[in-house]
Amino acid sequence: MPRSTTQVPTQAHRTAASEPPMRALAKKLASRGSVRKGTRKDRSIMKTLLITDRVVDMALLTTLSNATVRYDSHVALADVSIEISRAAITVVVGHNGSGKSTLLGVLAGTTPLTSGSLQWHDFDASPGRIAFVPQHARLPDGFPMTVEAAVAMGRWAGRRGLPGIFGRHGDRRRSERRSGADHVEAAIELLGLGPLRGRLLGELSGGQRQRSLLAQGIAQDTELLLLDEPTAGVDTDSSARIAECLEALTASGKTVVVASHDAHEIAAAGAVLALRDGHVVSDTTAEGARLTGSLRH
Repeated sequence: MPRSTTQVPTQAHRTAASEPPMRALAKKLASRGSVRKGTRKDRSIMKTLLITDRVVDMALLTTLSNATVRYDSHVALADVSIEISRAAITVVVGHNGSGKSTLLGVLAGTTPLTSGSLQWHDFDASPGRIAFVPQHARLPDGFPMTVEAAVAMGRWAGRRGLPGIFGRHGDRRRSERRSGADHVEAAIELLGLGPLRGRLLGELSGGQRQRSLLAQGIAQDTELLLLDEPTAGVDTDSSARIAECLEALTASGKTVVVASHDAHEIAAAGAVLALRDGHVVSDTTAEGARLTGSLRH
């Protein structure tokens, strides 16, 4: 089995308490309406709102070396060697069956490598530390869960492996609960789900349900966010809003890897990986992908 190297990150530095940056961004978005109407200066301000006081290493988050995933005779990933930069958006493009979802599964820790290695740099990749948002919710239409409850589930995933939350340390448990509520509320506001918070998931359109899933991932508040076609079935304005939110999240030090063909997300990407039949055929910037035609793969 491939050997992965993990280093536990150092303790983040904290300053005086202030309004949670995600909440500040949500208020800014709500007051302005559609992000597409904002000016370049507005977008710069929103990115600044999410910059925290912690020290962010802009180097690499993870490295895949000669990574291969094989299912019997089918090769889903073939000798893939890539680097994922910290605090940036990496967009993975490719046709159906190109290996996009397999690559996300490898990074999420749900898909084992047949050969090759996955190395993390100054990052704890244990369960609950990586948020993975699938393309579609696998829930029956009659499932009795509200949007708010679904978003709050992201906080349960984030609790895994954190000592003291369910133990004897009551003060920490109450603090975590307050912090979790802040993250849930901010994620709901960021994705414009306020009017839908009491609706059942089965009552939502496909796009609304997808936004709820994305809010759940954001509420988890992990350093790494993996997204599989987050704007599939979403209208143009919502697509632009989602891309703006992801760009702002990376400004706060979070890393986003997204399988997508959405023009807004690609434009905000720091890197674009094009896959074809399990092979990386292009590893470039958004502008480079546009000029070389990599997005057609």
